[in-house]
Amino acid sequence: MRRYRVALVTDFFLPKIGGVEHHMHDLARELNRHGHETDVVCVTPGDQVTPGIREHRIAVPLYPFFDRARGLPAVEVLEELFRKEKYDIIHTLGVSTLGPAGNFVARKLGIPSLLTVHTALKGRELPLKALNWVLPWAQWPTILTAVSSHVAGQLERITKREVFVLHNAINPEVWRVVPNTPRELRITTVGRFDPNKCQRDFIRAIPGILARIPNHLVPKFTLIGDGPTRKRVEREARRLGVEKYTEFLGFRTREEIREILSRSMVFVLPSIRESFAIAALEARAVGVPVVARAPNGVVDIIEHGRHGFLFQTLEELSEQVAELLNNDPLRQKMSDNARQGLDWFSWEQTIARTLDLYDLATRRNQEAKSAADSQLPS
Repeated sequence: MRRYRVALVTDFFLPKIGGVEHHMHDLARELNRHGHETDVVCVTPGDQVTPGIREHRIAVPLYPFFDRARGLPAVEVLEELFRKEKYDIIHTLGVSTLGPAGNFVARKLGIPSLLTVHTALKGRELPLKALNWVLPWAQWPTILTAVSSHVAGQLERITKREVFVLHNAINPEVWRVVPNTPRELRITTVGRFDPNKCQRDFIRAIPGILARIPNHLVPKFTLIGDGPTRKRVEREARRLGVEKYTEFLGFRTREEIREILSRSMVFVLPSIRESFAIAALEARAVGVPVVARAPNGVVDIIEHGRHGFLFQTLEELSEQVAELLNNDPLRQKMSDNARQGLDWFSWEQTIARTLDLYDLATRRNQEAKSAADSQLPS
């Protein structure tokens, strides 16, 4: 097996908290564990925060308010870095500035590259198509991947190219708890508080849930996470008169989230634009039935009626959560089902698929070079 020298490139990294940041940390750690040499390249300022992972926190001008790299200065700095470090693969994560800049520089220098899209693209189709008219990134030899079949389909419609699915991953053994762990009357959601996560819909579903269950089954509604819309969600709970049934726990570590999930009866994912939903996968590993909004990336994780339910309206959300509270045998069956089939989302499987795509990128890059050489005058 070839050992790769890899640059993982995206705007943001730890200590900034987010799904891509955690995934990039775990991906770098797992690639290194499998014998590869992996660097993280980002514009997030600060000191080294990840022991065992080499970081390049590059200093470039940023766009105001967004803290993303400005394109041209980033290209210049990345080119200097890539030439110095002699990477075998440039793997960019996300379509914000530094990712496409990394693919652009990789193409210029003849380095194989991979782009993984971690964001649902609904509403972003026109800007990406417009960018392609100016800078034809969809025609670059970069291998295109996405974290779910839902996002892959969106990207295929934009680029008219094949897009491979490269799921995020977990270590199922770390999240697994002893089956039949005593559960509390608790409905839990986990996520950063921002408009796309739709925690206000979680709150708005509470009256409908309470109307469908007997008094002795009234649960605690637990919200884990923090962010700019938290105060707005708290005000919504007060407006609806359900604040006594809710608890806002703020940011929690992965270990704390696992412990809270282990005591929960149902996990709810109200997000309206979810590219993959790692939190839903973690809930499955703990054995918690998931009620999630569809269509979005969660459809790769949750099979309706097997691991939980998929909803589209708030009424459906209320009905489905109430059904799981009222029906112990159904909830236990879904809990058992949730724990099964998780190896497909393990890091061993994801690293194997990642390396297959690195091999493919390397072959296609070599084929492109050979084709270009054949066009040169003899």
